[in-house]
Amino acid sequence: MSRSSKKAGEVILEIGTEEIPSWSLPTTLRELEANAGRMLSEGRLSAREVRSFGTPRRLVLWASGIPARQETRVTEVIGPPRSAWPSQNFRTGADVPPRASRMPRP
Repeated sequence: MSRSSKKAGEVILEIGTEEIPSWSLPTTLRELEANAGRMLSEGRLSAREVRSFGTPRRLVLWASGIPARQETRVTEVIGPPRSAWPSQNFRTGADVPPRASRMPRP
């Protein structure tokens, strides 16, 4: 069964733990939900809904509306400015003598 890139899916992550004190469980679940949402956004995956559930020995993260592919990102990388080349000792491989580029032998 193939999925098109426009269809959304669900993700369920279940984490088994040692005994988590019941007083810290609500905070843990809120942080799990917030961090998961943030990490999905940083990974260019938009979730329609992120929820967390848990017991003292098990945490569950559920996210729905996850796209099959990440959003496309275009990055333009620009090299050093032209003014940096001769005046600030910016060296290319072309101006290094052949012997200087070799590693010394032990």
